[in-house]
Amino acid sequence: MCGIAGRILNTPGQIGADLLALMDAQMHRGSDSTGFALYGIPVERGYLVRAMSPKRSSLSADLEEFRATLKAHGSDFLEDPTWDNAETQHASVRMVIDEPKNLAAWVRDADTFSDHLEVQSVGKSLEIIKDLDSASDVAEKHGVQDFVGTHGLGHARLATESSVSPTASHPFWARPFPDVAIVHNGQITNYFLSRNRLERKGYRFMTENDSELL
Repeated sequence: MCGIAGRILNTPGQIGADLLALMDAQMHRGSDSTGFALYGIPVERGYLVRAMSPKRSSLSADLEEFRATLKAHGSDFLEDPTWDNAETQHASVRMVIDEPKNLAAWVRDADTFSDHLEVQSVGKSLEIIKDLDSASDVAEKHGVQDFVGTHGLGHARLATESSVSPTASHPFWARPFPDVAIVHNGQITNYFLSRNRLERKGYRFMTENDSELL
């Protein structure tokens, strides 16, 4: 079933609270997971990166390895990474990084490390926040209601085929293009054929969710 919401403000404002209200009203559309693509005040330097760690206990070591990949592409952390303090095994990580020499090349290398730390979004202003449970639960865990920005998308998911997990939730980042996010409701009937064709061309898929094909 799923539910989608969008909001645009003329000037920066409480975009997180607005989207939360819209997604709360769509709880009946799907409660497996909820996600938000939030566009805030653009950073003056570098990129905002959101990533998901499946194993909180090894996060510090995984971030050091992630940092080595950044350095190999002429980048580094511009701020110390932060993450949620929930009791779940998975953790949502926020980073600000210097611009890699070649963003697409860095993303390809970073994606080989996705079983430890999966990049969810990259952009000057985009931050994708998604997790299991209802809009209110996800917002409380990640502080979505306090997010200030200009526009955003919300998605409530009722899984029909692929697994229920934080990374298989919507929205999806249109890797490797910065600041582009998509949500989708419905089924792509030729999903496996199209995915196979793209994989032969070198595209990498992070989940089994057909919406990622878009």
